[in-house]
Amino acid sequence: MWNYLFEYENGKKTDTLFVPMDKAVKLKLVSLDVIHGFFIPAFRIKEDVVPGREKMAWFIPQREGSFELFCTVYCGMNHSYMGSTVKVMPQTKFDAWYIDTIKHVAAAVDSPTATGQRIMKNIGCFACHTVDGTKLIGPSFKGIYGSKVVVLTNGQEHEVTADDAYIKRSIYDPNADIVKGFNKGLMQPYTGQLSEGDVQQITAFLKSLK
Repeated sequence: MWNYLFEYENGKKTDTLFVPMDKAVKLKLVSLDVIHGFFIPAFRIKEDVVPGREKMAWFIPQREGSFELFCTVYCGMNHSYMGSTVKVMPQTKFDAWYIDTIKHVAAAVDSPTATGQRIMKNIGCFACHTVDGTKLIGPSFKGIYGSKVVVLTNGQEHEVTADDAYIKRSIYDPNADIVKGFNKGLMQPYTGQLSEGDVQQITAFLKSLK
């Protein structure tokens, strides 16, 4: 919700779209929640992205450089966050970037904290949560791990500890325990999208935010 995520054939995920110049690029467009409008003005590309429907777009980028990407459909509270960039590179530079990302992903496995941060960035967590204590759409992640949190569960207010189990439940069933002062229904469940390993690495990153 409120961010673009681009996944490549090698498994790499980025929030900026990297493409080779002078080659046809085909995108499979998927929305998990609401209708978005995929729009790259420089390439005259606009396509609505509709949940439950197969949508695609294609273009041939003929100029090297960075080009703006927008959402043209009012998709909710943080519609203005739906901005990104298309980075067009010569084929040789793109190939080097593509190969290097494979090495980067492999290296990141050695650091659960860095990997957890990367996963959270890729799925758009930081569009709604901060790491500096500031409140946004959802509660800040700063100092969250191990803290006492007042939540509403089935309409009943009670206090829980933000431990591994709480974080896992918040990721897979975010509407089960709603932190007091925040709204229900703004976060989608990530069951089937994030593995147990992903959740452990996210937890490792959250532990580092003192």
